[in-house]
Amino acid sequence: MITTLKHQIRKKQADFYINKLLYKFNPEWFSNKRIALIGGADSVLQQKHGDFIDDFDVVVRINKGVELIDKQKDYVGTKTDILFHSFLDNSKEIGSSPITVDLWKKHKVQHIVYSKNYRIAEEGIYDIILFGKKSGGKTKFSNLPKDLYMKSLEALAPQCPTTGFIAINTILNCKPKELYISGITFFKTPHNGIYRPQNIEEFKKHFNNSPKSHNPEREYAYFKNLYLKNKSIIRLDNVLDEIINHN
Repeated sequence: MITTLKHQIRKKQADFYINKLLYKFNPEWFSNKRIALIGGADSVLQQKHGDFIDDFDVVVRINKGVELIDKQKDYVGTKTDILFHSFLDNSKEIGSSPITVDLWKKHKVQHIVYSKNYRIAEEGIYDIILFGKKSGGKTKFSNLPKDLYMKSLEALAPQCPTTGFIAINTILNCKPKELYISGITFFKTPHNGIYRPQNIEEFKKHFNNSPKSHNPEREYAYFKNLYLKNKSIIRLDNVLDEIINHN
């Protein structure tokens, strides 16, 4: 009874923020556009491609990606049109990504996309409440439509997809003209140190101890298949291209 009451209270809190802040996801953000997706792996630091990245129609970053810009703009660019974010702002949780709305405003992020669907994700309403509180109840955001979120869930079930995998799969399902990917290596190389300071082995150990957590190897296998089927659309940075060709 107490648990049910708490859930009802939480749902009302979430509904308040949903009604006030949520707006509809639009596939046209990606459809027939040249997209650059920049992740948090160290591969993005191989070449100073900042101007090249900013020249794309749409630049997409994930989680802590905007935090790289001030110190690494020569490598990662300066533009952020869309930020896919997990709303996991918990310093005790490995993989946590702070909700830094002032920084996002400074860098003129156009759209913030919750990388799940709050109606489907088990933690959905709690993530929405956290975002609402952390953002001061004033920052609008979008939410993945059920069908797009389910495509990523079903691809990897029972494991949960990472935000990077969700971003890739979502963009491709919205039929872009081109998708350039840099800074994503499916945990085959370390993180960019500014993005995440932890040793990559810490993450792998965490994943192995949590059966329903992320599975980078399954994500990589799924992505490689997508890439081989869409080589006319997907472009890779040098590191991921090397990984694909030798794994």
